[in-house]
Amino acid sequence: ATLLCGLVLFCFGCGLFAIKQQIFSQVDRIILLTIFLALHVILILVSQKLFAEYISGTSQQLCSLLPLCLVPALTSNLLGRRIGFCAVLLLSALTPLLIGGDDLFQFYLYSLFSGIAGAVLFHDIHNRLGFLLGGLGVAATVITLNLFFAWYRPLPWVWGSFSPFWTSVLYLACGNALLVILALLLFPLLVERFFDIITAYKLNEFNDRDHPLLVRLQEEAPGTYEHSLDVARLANEAARAI
Repeated sequence: ATLLCGLVLFCFGCGLFAIKQQIFSQVDRIILLTIFLALHVILILVSQKLFAEYISGTSQQLCSLLPLCLVPALTSNLLGRRIGFCAVLLLSALTPLLIGGDDLFQFYLYSLFSGIAGAVLFHDIHNRLGFLLGGLGVAATVITLNLFFAWYRPLPWVWGSFSPFWTSVLYLACGNALLVILALLLFPLLVERFFDIITAYKLNEFNDRDHPLLVRLQEEAPGTYEHSLDVARLANEAARAI
């Protein structure tokens, strides 16, 4: 397993070099990516231990407990979508090796689709509605994957009226969604404080036209203010075109 993990990490590094070579010259981003990957490993091991001691349910309930959307969502949001999807591929290969057992393919699929959902839903969030929809998407992904495996395996006892299985899955899915939302609210502040990375949230603050300095500029030099807005719009369109 250790050799396989090393091989997966090597392939991840090669893929990342091919997709975004310049990231290897940005030490802060490499450190942040390493922290995210280490966080995923720690969360998997801690969740597995808590599950064994306090829940002791099925492998599907374990998958519902694991925060598989978290690190792909953080990576996609703070480091970009391409790096986020590279992280999805890496973590979907590492997660089954970390957990072990007889359901490796199930863990792989859970990790893959949960990671894709996290990377897509939280890539470009600018308001509270985006966080709400992202959290609902995470919960829906967890429940949908459980529905699929309950049908695919099949597990007839799962479909009983008010099955405790679905109650626990619903709680775990909501917990997963809340964890991702809280992390996306907290981590950007830490990233801006300790790393030389400008997040989308900071850019939104700079874009606030109600800032006291901009209000003063509009009052005292309206021509310069309007000219600055025109230049900003041109720069934004040029950046999008590039």
